[in-house]
Amino acid sequence: MDLVCPDGSILTLDRELLIGRGTSSGGLQSVAEASRKHFTLTPIPGLEAAATLQLLGQNSLIVESLQAGAGDEVGDWQFAGLLETGGCTVVAAGSRFYIEARQACSLFVLQKHQPLQGGFALLRAKAIPNWAIQGQLGASLQDLVGPDLEWVLISNYMIDMDWLLSLCPNLCHAKKMIVVHGEKRLGRPETMIAAIEEYGTIGHYEVFAPETRDYQCHHSKFIIAQHPRGLRLIVTTANFNRCEGNTKTQGLWWQDFPKKDESSPVMSHFQKDLTQYLERLRLPEPWRKDLQLLMTAHDFSSARVALVASAPGTHSGPNLDLFGHMKVRALLRRYVVDARFSNTPFVAQSSSVGSLDATWLNNFCYSFLQCRSGLQSSAGNAQAGTLASRHLQLIWPTEQEIRNSIQGWVSGNSLPGKVANVCKALLRPFWHRWGGAPAGRQRAMPHVKTYLRYLVHQDSSCELPWAILTSHNLSKAAWGSLESRDQQLKIRNYELGVMILPGLEAQYRKHRHCNFSCTSPEGSERSVHVLNAGDTLRLYARPSCPASPAQPIASPNHELPLDLPIPYALPPTRYCQQDTPWTMDGAHHGLDANGLDGDGVPDDAYAHMYQFLQDEG
Repeated sequence: MDLVCPDGSILTLDRELLIGRGTSSGGLQSVAEASRKHFTLTPIPGLEAAATLQLLGQNSLIVESLQAGAGDEVGDWQFAGLLETGGCTVVAAGSRFYIEARQACSLFVLQKHQPLQGGFALLRAKAIPNWAIQGQLGASLQDLVGPDLEWVLISNYMIDMDWLLSLCPNLCHAKKMIVVHGEKRLGRPETMIAAIEEYGTIGHYEVFAPETRDYQCHHSKFIIAQHPRGLRLIVTTANFNRCEGNTKTQGLWWQDFPKKDESSPVMSHFQKDLTQYLERLRLPEPWRKDLQLLMTAHDFSSARVALVASAPGTHSGPNLDLFGHMKVRALLRRYVVDARFSNTPFVAQSSSVGSLDATWLNNFCYSFLQCRSGLQSSAGNAQAGTLASRHLQLIWPTEQEIRNSIQGWVSGNSLPGKVANVCKALLRPFWHRWGGAPAGRQRAMPHVKTYLRYLVHQDSSCELPWAILTSHNLSKAAWGSLESRDQQLKIRNYELGVMILPGLEAQYRKHRHCNFSCTSPEGSERSVHVLNAGDTLRLYARPSCPASPAQPIASPNHELPLDLPIPYALPPTRYCQQDTPWTMDGAHHGLDANGLDGDGVPDDAYAHMYQFLQDEG
């Protein structure tokens, strides 16, 4: 069996070969540099294209033969291709081994197959490459909504209840379930109730819409699920309907929290922030009391993120930094960002754009640019727009990206940007293409919302001081607008998201509840790498990461990477002169990827959103 090494040399596999750090067999040295674990390849006599692979180390596994068919599983390993020839290339990276035959169309991927253990992931989508729905790139609500549900809160803007219950059948057996929605279309709540009644297996339920005035919106997307052993929180960017659940780029984050014991703190930052947000929903009784008891009974001190929420109202005094972009400002002052990031770009990527002006954009950027190096003076002291001009990069699909997407022109219905908002001269210098290629999602248009800063190193890796995954779009309604000489923050929407910070992740790795799962048997939780003394955890944007993102071993300089599946390229690609930003109410001509013409009207599912955005300030 011949191995074609990364440097082009040929190595004949006629005996057991150890591959890992320190390997010196021919050109496999570069393979060793990429590999974090040692493994052996042993030829199988009489089978030219086969070998036995043995992974060495803490989680040793043996794969009987490399001659497995696509999709087959052997132990905890899954095969995504078929090796049909003797000559091949072996490349190792983390828990993935790529074995590529010299002949065309013989790519063979050996991927460790195991469940995710919380954190940031992308939702699985259809019509994208198979590799792009593996591990962190292929999470599923169906897998996360586990059995034995005692109490559930489902929150979203739009909810197709029949679709959600069919996708997540465990919901059908919940003892108690409250559905909190933002639907304003006539008859939609009744449709949800009818779907729940049709299943007839949910013990006690209620469908509830928080009070919202004109131009306000309940937009938060999350699930709180109580299990016998603990509580699971899932925060997502997807509306719960078939279209968004299957064809869009969506993100989610989740974590499990145990019940409190005698060693648990009475309150934590995360519990306080989540409780304050949930109280603003003003749930009806007895649901409000149930939720209060759940929050009090569970230990949130191991939270590996900070909460970023918005709630309608005018917030001032001690409440000025509870919500919106002022909450981001407060968090970045609490968890100080290293001065290395002081001059780095700030990316804002959303699926809707409100009516923005230079003053608001400057205040908004000021909140996200807090850093050890400064920016501690009043935002008003900076000339309007100067912070944005130095740092801001807005990611938004071009008209051509929409046209060539999985759904073609129709996909633009879930990106309701008005011409009057998107095409402002103020924003033109900041626009960057969606791209999506790093996560195999160049044709899956974004409904995910992400905000981050990044630093590109000499080896082209992108380090992040923090990243936000949220329901917040780029608007005053979502993030809030400062008024009364910056003493008040006016917010219109309910929103919910999380901020991922290396400091909080490091605390989680050292916490006694690290690895806790409320759906796995006690003692069977999969282990993530626990930080040792002197280890430093750093965030990186690496969308094509292994199924087990938390497993890497600290490097010799004691740096432990945490890879985040950011779905677009960093740095993003700036619009060229011919690029036109997508607008929902603009004129679009020509046939799309599905042969449909651009002349048409918004899809019914988004018509009310379109009307709402016509008047949104």
